[in-house]
Amino acid sequence: MIKKPETVKADVLIEKNGIWFKKYSRKPFTGCAEDYHDNGQLLNKQKFINGNRHGLYEWFHENGQLYSKSNYKNGKVYGPYESYYKNGQLGSKGNYKDGGNGYFRDGLWEWYHDNGQLETKGNYKKGTEDGLWEFYYYDGSLLKKENLKDGVWHGPFETYHANGQLANRTNHKDGKLDGLLESFYENGQLRNRHNFKNGQRVDGPFETFPPDGQLISKGNYKNGKEEELIKRKDGLVYKKYAKDPFTGKAEQFYTNGTLKKIKTYKKGKLRGPYTVFYENGQKKLEGTYKYRDSVLDGYFITYHENGQEHQSAYLWKESIDWRMTESDEDGRLIKDRQYEMGRFRGYYNEEEELVEVQGGYPSWSGYYDEIEEVLVALPPVTEIERKVIDNINKLDGINP
Repeated sequence: MIKKPETVKADVLIEKNGIWFKKYSRKPFTGCAEDYHDNGQLLNKQKFINGNRHGLYEWFHENGQLYSKSNYKNGKVYGPYESYYKNGQLGSKGNYKDGGNGYFRDGLWEWYHDNGQLETKGNYKKGTEDGLWEFYYYDGSLLKKENLKDGVWHGPFETYHANGQLANRTNHKDGKLDGLLESFYENGQLRNRHNFKNGQRVDGPFETFPPDGQLISKGNYKNGKEEELIKRKDGLVYKKYAKDPFTGKAEQFYTNGTLKKIKTYKKGKLRGPYTVFYENGQKKLEGTYKYRDSVLDGYFITYHENGQEHQSAYLWKESIDWRMTESDEDGRLIKDRQYEMGRFRGYYNEEEELVEVQGGYPSWSGYYDEIEEVLVALPPVTEIERKVIDNINKLDGINP
């Protein structure tokens, strides 16, 4: 008669030099071991032969659903592996292989979202990622494709927006960027492009585009870096190592390579159009610097990140002169004020009538209800007013 294998609780087993024993026993354990959740549900179940895990090894969720199952051979994981979510959906699957010196992941492995959609799939070669790997959004659409060799990026690399449009396309060689890097907006328009070699930007031109596809800036890299502008003791801006003050356009960029600012200089001073962008490529601010003392003058606009106009004003040497409006992210007008040489004159009511203010307070000549509302609800000096009136050069960390 064949003796039924002994089944014990896992906490009675101890490991010594990779071999499992029952407590107080000198004989390597052969049999089954089980452990349990606090609610009494089975946590795991494993088999041993002569002190080594050998055979099916299973783990379970607290609700009783299978969490994972794998096989062991002489104490090492071997063969098919699968994991599951609490809802019973497959979480991952793959295979372990004996390489002589140990067991490792080998061949195709796949991971899934809890809704059953594929999340990641890729190949292993002797335990290291190798070949094409693909990643997917929760809805199953493609997020990223990358190629690896011996665990490092090597070959084409692409990422995608959630709508399926290509977001980035480039190439790697031995884990480093090598070749043309292109980024795209969700509408498919080219956003920017740069050349790389051995992980460094290649000397030469680069280009940046807004969502409508019109080229808005060009720049140049030298020795792998954007040509640098510096401010010297005389207060003027120069190209590094140049003798004469800088004249022309200068661009600044976010760390992901997208355009952050475009500034115009004349003889080392800000003179001409000035534009700031959000990291998503939308305009954040635009204005114009004039005069020898480099002050903002003329029409000045800020924008919400969704592209809607936020605040607009006409400036005279950085003082608000005439009308200033403010709108919310949906384009609805929420403030409409009038200034004269920086002095707050009043606000416009729904009938486009100017309600004048004297000494910073509403005039008591009429419109009592509206005046009372303004006294209560009129907010403190807005961001644009404060930054324009105090010193517009400090806006958004403006530096040469």
